[in-house]
Amino acid sequence: MDKKLYLVAKVIGTETTRVLGATADGKASDDLGPPVEELADAVADVVDKQADKLVPKAAPAADRVAALNEKLKKAPRPALLVGIPERHVGGPAADPAAQTEVSKFAKETGFELVDAGEGGKGKADVPVTGEGFSGVAGRVGGLVSVKARVEVKAVDAALAEQAAGAAFGPQGVGQRVRLGRVLKADVLVPVRPVKGAKGAAVERGATSRSP
Repeated sequence: MDKKLYLVAKVIGTETTRVLGATADGKASDDLGPPVEELADAVADVVDKQADKLVPKAAPAADRVAALNEKLKKAPRPALLVGIPERHVGGPAADPAAQTEVSKFAKETGFELVDAGEGGKGKADVPVTGEGFSGVAGRVGGLVSVKARVEVKAVDAALAEQAAGAAFGPQGVGQRVRLGRVLKADVLVPVRPVKGAKGAAVERGATSRSP
């Protein structure tokens, strides 16, 4: 009695983690080619007809902009400086996608964008900075898998300056001691440029010694 041969493939959505199956069968004594071709067709059919289960449906850009505007309503829009460089497989990307998308959404929701290349870095109320990385995760024949991540942070420049000012003064000894531990410094002497000074001038803050 001839034994049956069953071929089974799993199709996994990496974003949704959904698992769908495809099968093919034949006789164990027969050539393996036809069942493999049948399985390939079954996999293609699963991807074609059930792609919405494997990949989450992305909302159109216009809908996302409208949703952001609805949440923001008439809230003030601070000036933004967006700088998110990217490195793709070891080399810098000529057109950083994350920076382009963040800038596009900011502009379409009414935020003012400051150009760092025109000396406007100090004019930004909120710098939006970060970095994108990607690298080869693996190779299978001619198929190359790439993994990537983007890190983005937004800092209120006014609050950051207030925090720095607090650490600079005599009341900020605790903050300076913690910073000294992070930097592994025995003695921490904070300095900052003097605003409005003609020429190079710095102001020295209170000195702290790490315990």
